[in-house]
Amino acid sequence: VAYQVSGGRGFFQQPEVKDCMAFLRAIESPDDAVCVMRLLGIPRYAIDAVQAGRWAREAREQGVSLFSLLEKSTEEGARRLSTDLRFFSAMRLRLGVDELFFEVMERTRYLDLDRFTGPIERLQVSANVQKLAELVAAFCDEHTDHHLAAFLAHLDATEAAQADEEIASLDDALNAVHLMTVHQAKGLEFGLVV
Repeated sequence: VAYQVSGGRGFFQQPEVKDCMAFLRAIESPDDAVCVMRLLGIPRYAIDAVQAGRWAREAREQGVSLFSLLEKSTEEGARRLSTDLRFFSAMRLRLGVDELFFEVMERTRYLDLDRFTGPIERLQVSANVQKLAELVAAFCDEHTDHHLAAFLAHLDATEAAQADEEIASLDDALNAVHLMTVHQAKGLEFGLVV
């Protein structure tokens, strides 16, 4: 049964938004082990959590960054991630965050939606990534410094102020069951509430 969720977790808590933010943060700071660990699990790199955990432990024991350990790895996913992060890190010096975000989505093919289970999930993921792209573009419209570091500082300030965005809305005419939190449900939005 197709369903659409309203309310619940905020925009920045959505898995696809966290993935995109992990890309941006790891590009700015490849030594951010939390972001690198998150990226290892996405389909482009396809490293299982157990192996990623082993690498994280090994890096900690050797006193090196997880990224430097991945650069030496012979595993395909690890090599691909380290290559991507080096490539995007060089791009961040000459592109604004809006163009960089587009390049990340394009090169990594993050929105190849075959991995998502249903049509509503595909639409929601796509809408959330599009909304993040719009937030990036709005930042660039409002600020003179378009560098990735400036955008990440802006996001940190937004998160510190606990000003989370709503998840991207989908078409109300979508043929799907609408789920929402009890807190959000008032019963006025629908002709029938069960």
